[in-house]
Amino acid sequence: MKNPTKIMIHHTGVSHKDNPDQFEATNEYHKAKYALKSSTGMYGGYHAEIGAEGEIRSFRRAGEQSAACIGQNTGETFHIAIDGNFEIEKPTAAQIYKLRDTLRELAKGFKIDAENIYFHSDFWKTACPGKYMDRVFIRSLVDPKAVEREEVKIKEGDSKEVIVRAIMEKHSEIEDLLRQLIK
Repeated sequence: MKNPTKIMIHHTGVSHKDNPDQFEATNEYHKAKYALKSSTGMYGGYHAEIGAEGEIRSFRRAGEQSAACIGQNTGETFHIAIDGNFEIEKPTAAQIYKLRDTLRELAKGFKIDAENIYFHSDFWKTACPGKYMDRVFIRSLVDPKAVEREEVKIKEGDSKEVIVRAIMEKHSEIEDLLRQLIK
């Protein structure tokens, strides 16, 4: 098995209000779709899944082949699914806390930088993990300085005042997202 060098975030696409714990449903769906049995005896295509109450369970061992994203399934990417459809709902606070703890543990254990945390949509034409997930915010869970390094939309020739305002707006967006997620 390989050591992961990246982490990828997914959503299940099924509302956590309809099904707060989708682990078994994901396992059965992926068993029928991919039939890729893991060394743990499970079929879920992700390495781990976080339920609405913040519980996390594993389908695969780190470094094991996944069935979560074509081209990113060789074991070098650790795939985490979060129960919910984040096109229509926000993740629960419990999910965000568990995701934070899991990302920090993986980043430390495998020496993965925050910049190597991706969304499924970075590699595939999909909305996954949805509009209510923010890449900068997720990366900042591992490294708060990721916010500062995130590209701010400025143009060549912009004054210092315009650049500072753009940076402050980006920070404000992230603070607003944090407030919304905590509610």
